[in-house]
Amino acid sequence: MRNIYESHYQLHSLCSLASPLRSIKFHLASLGAAGKRNNSDYDKLKKSLETKLLAGLYRNYPATRGKVDFIDVGTPLTNKYYLGRADSYGLEHTKEHYSGALDKMRPLTNIRGLWCTGQDFCTVGIVGALNGGILTAHSILGYGFYDMVVTERNLIEDLMRMEAKEDNKRRNLNHSKEGL
Repeated sequence: MRNIYESHYQLHSLCSLASPLRSIKFHLASLGAAGKRNNSDYDKLKKSLETKLLAGLYRNYPATRGKVDFIDVGTPLTNKYYLGRADSYGLEHTKEHYSGALDKMRPLTNIRGLWCTGQDFCTVGIVGALNGGILTAHSILGYGFYDMVVTERNLIEDLMRMEAKEDNKRRNLNHSKEGL
């Protein structure tokens, strides 16, 4: 049975664009939470952001040009209104975040058997969460500098090699059964 989305929007797709807006954060703060509504400066700013985001979309995915039916732009002020903070992805994106302030953040904790993972171990969003998971798995399984740099081993490639070996075993087993 098809879900409701497929039955109503069969030939449609959804795209979500996200971009850091740190440079305008202080300008938005000057508007105040109530400044979001009925503010022509804020509306112009959102229209400008919409134009820039769509230009990036069309530059990278030209087939989408002329096919966008709806767009809604959120800003750090939107996040502040709905989330209570300007940033919407994990820890705040500051130069300190990426220049050493979080160097001691590691998957291993002081609590025996407790490991942490997530987007803020690497970077924001889904890709950050994925890479955070990979780094945590590396740590749990004991991969370190020596493995990755000297022996050029890492979890992903080791798993791929293991899968290839299992596939070969299955093929060999099937060939030997066929020969019986």
